[in-house]
Amino acid sequence: MFLRKTHIILFAALLICGCSTNSYLTIDVLKPATRPVLQKTADVALITDVFNPEKCGQYYIFDRRNVYDSACRVRRHAEIFMEGVQDVVAESQFFTDVANIGLLEKNMPFSDMLLLVSQDVNPDILLVLSDFKIKDETYFAPSIYGGYGVMRGIFVASLGFYDVAEQSLIGQKTLLDTVHWVSEEISPYEFTYLESDRESILQYLVYESGKKTAAYFFPAWTSVTRVLIVAPDNESQHAAEAALAGAWERAEYFWEALSKEKNKKKQSAAWFNRAVYQEINEDFETAIEFVKRADALHQRKIHRIYLEVLEQRITMKQQFETLLSVD
Repeated sequence: MFLRKTHIILFAALLICGCSTNSYLTIDVLKPATRPVLQKTADVALITDVFNPEKCGQYYIFDRRNVYDSACRVRRHAEIFMEGVQDVVAESQFFTDVANIGLLEKNMPFSDMLLLVSQDVNPDILLVLSDFKIKDETYFAPSIYGGYGVMRGIFVASLGFYDVAEQSLIGQKTLLDTVHWVSEEISPYEFTYLESDRESILQYLVYESGKKTAAYFFPAWTSVTRVLIVAPDNESQHAAEAALAGAWERAEYFWEALSKEKNKKKQSAAWFNRAVYQEINEDFETAIEFVKRADALHQRKIHRIYLEVLEQRITMKQQFETLLSVD
């Protein structure tokens, strides 16, 4: 139901001593909100009610120095924050992708907000950002071959959720969180020039903080790692190569044959890998059945871990079905 492109990452797995090895891939999984606001699907409109203060100046830290910044960036950063929220909400496939609306005057009455929004959309819920602040610190982190530039952003966001039909406040939350940006490896000399990129890095951090905040209240896609067990034979390696290239049906062809091998370890590995394929097809019950078959042939700790993961996927699926159900 909620399919998304599988991203493949292959970590070098050398066949040593004729033992099975592991290959790793990442898949995108839609996870429920940490603290869901909505129990049913609803169209959501996003409103930015944040303005530059009369005194815009603030201090930031660069290489342990306090530096004064007089630029007025609060409003722009708030808008970028809400762009991050919007992208997560839109990608979840539950809610209508609604434009990020910026108010023209501060503390606009709720009735005026509704009038403004209704010109373009007819949402069920208004998500209003009423306050946004970020403090940043950039420092050099030494390493064996040089070091890294690290910017840490601490942000505070105040959000209100309003029911349009009832014209009432559903809930309000102020979040405090920290996001990081890390450079490629650089020298201490190169680090001194990093300050000139501060604004572009800040915008990245603000956008990421918006995405993190959206995942707190709404379902969001996240990348997770999965394992393929590769036995030291040509068929198993061909199957793994096919899976890592995204040719899952070809991989399944090999695994199905391998699951009938006389060697129980090879059978077990094949059933386990077939379970991963079933998870990607979102057939979690069959995936659990296949993992249990794998464990009956040859017990591995990874089987028990994966069974817990698949049980969680079933629980998440049930939560989404509740969200999609109609009264």
